[in-house]
Amino acid sequence: MVYGLYESPLKGEEIEAMSFDSIDAEAGDHGFSADEWVVVKRMIHTTADFALMNDVKFSADGIDSAVAAFYNASPIYVDSNMIRSGISQKRLQSVNPAYSKESVRCHVADEDV
Repeated sequence: MVYGLYESPLKGEEIEAMSFDSIDAEAGDHGFSADEWVVVKRMIHTTADFALMNDVKFSADGIDSAVAAFYNASPIYVDSNMIRSGISQKRLQSVNPAYSKESVRCHVADEDV
């Protein structure tokens, strides 16, 4: 199998899809709406921590508010520069061309913090 991957490596999108399929299978019934599950599944994918399913709560308008914020090109605040670096400006601009790298802000490494 390993040699097969050397000869025909999986694309990143294929690996991600397999990972999400595994998360769906392991999580089972979770009680999140389809839109909420997209967010929670991404969190589990990023952290490999299924316990997050017990800790994440959404307000009634949480998803709709987040979508509206993206369409308005609202600033995005993150708690690590690694997250900031991993956010795709191309994907943000597909939602709203006004987004730039400066739209994603992380103040954790600021001298005054």
